Amino acid sequence: MNDKSQIIPFNADDTRRDQVAEWLSRLDRGPLTEQERTELAQWLREDPRRKTELQAMASFWYGLNAPLAELGVSAVSGGSQPASVGVFQALAAFARSHLRATAAVTASLTLACVVLGLWVFVWQPASLTTQGYYRTQIGETRAVLLPDGSEVVLNTNTRLEHSFTGSERTLRLLSGEAIFDVTHDADRPFVVYASDGVIRAVGTRFAVRLRAENVMVAVEEGKVAVHTRVGKSLANRWPGKRHRQSLLVSQGEAADLGRNQGQFKSQLSKRDLIERLSWADGQLVFYDEELGAVIEQVARYTTVQIQLDSETLGHHRITGVLPIGDVSTMLEGIEAALGIKAHWVAPDVVELTSG
Repeated sequence: MNDKSQIIPFNADDTRRDQVAEWLSRLDRGPLTEQERTELAQWLREDPRRKTELQAMASFWYGLNAPLAELGVSAVSGGSQPASVGVFQALAAFARSHLRATAAVTASLTLACVVLGLWVFVWQPASLTTQGYYRTQIGETRAVLLPDGSEVVLNTNTRLEHSFTGSERTLRLLSGEAIFDVTHDADRPFVVYASDGVIRAVGTRFAVRLRAENVMVAVEEGKVAVHTRVGKSLANRWPGKRHRQSLLVSQGEAADLGRNQGQFKSQLSKRDLIERLSWADGQLVFYDEELGAVIEQVARYTTVQIQLDSETLGHHRITGVLPIGDVSTMLEGIEAALGIKAHWVAPDVVELTSG
């Protein structure tokens, strides 16, 4: 959960793009092991396009020219890029090195101040755009450090993209769920689009979950403004009106946003917040929840189908903590809590019974 890779979209399918980004992330963390070098060489041989795409993406990833050259895969030259992009890359490199090491802190800070001063007063074009694409598989969670210093934690089966300019930080939650820990920047609003929901923040920590029927927002710190873009049926009734009036959602509050069902705000207890955000710590916490609802949550982290042998069993209530990971471990926790049995009726199907 400490992956801080910055992924730049380019012309490739999602699977290959994820693989290229993963190799760049490994290189960014330090020298490859002998086994990793062998795996990389094999991976490059399997598809000639991979080397080109690795070179293309590396040109956006400051500081990887040397390790790539050492492996015989020099990055595409960045000489044609504008000076402002080079400065931005230098700042990004400083941030990464600051997180990885504490040596020569004073010298690094001095250099960063000089570069930052030049950036603010000379090279700060509003048109400069940085973009990124992030993805998790089923059962995976991942933390990402964004170029502005904000952090995002992606839940299982989640896709997110961002586009930052000199005037706005725009993100799109394409599927799944994420927690946003936003760095304060009053001059650049932080806006998350999720289906027809729009969430605007400056400096805060909040979670957004995209569901088929609505968008759920929970605020842990600070406050956000949310609204729903009007669906076609309401737009016909309100010509020219693009979205409903914003709701202000503060710390300890939640909002549900539906395209045609309205937008609602509610109060969250500390217990509610723990339940909603516990996945970011690698566990699912339940307080007196029905087993049916627990299974619905567990199912998000596995491709295994979990079935109940009766509707009555689904109403049994459970309180406890289930570690996210192997489905067998999660099922063992449910068995222990309720005294029920899990029977594997197929490699990817398990049935829960009362005895």
